[in-house]
Amino acid sequence: MAAFGASENLLRERVELLNNVANPGEDPKFVPVEKLSAKNYQARLLLEFAESVGESEGAKFVWIDSDGYFGFGIDPDDIPAGVQPVHVPDEQKRLVMAKA
Repeated sequence: MAAFGASENLLRERVELLNNVANPGEDPKFVPVEKLSAKNYQARLLLEFAESVGESEGAKFVWIDSDGYFGFGIDPDDIPAGVQPVHVPDEQKRLVMAKA
């Protein structure tokens, strides 16, 4: 997995997800799984991150900084300035934040 910055240019970039079907010790054999924009891939990573830290840390907010690092907070006061909220529907009604 790779982290991306918060640039809107990610809509033009493409990411291809691959699955290595080789057995251990063999040369890698990659099979395409899915192609999507880097922005959609970033959103998917953010959702997975939100689910993970929501369960393990009790996070209610997550965000991506402009340098591509993911952050999270439990209290609204933990959210850095300039972060814009995006609602994500799930059982816990977590709020996913994305850096503008």
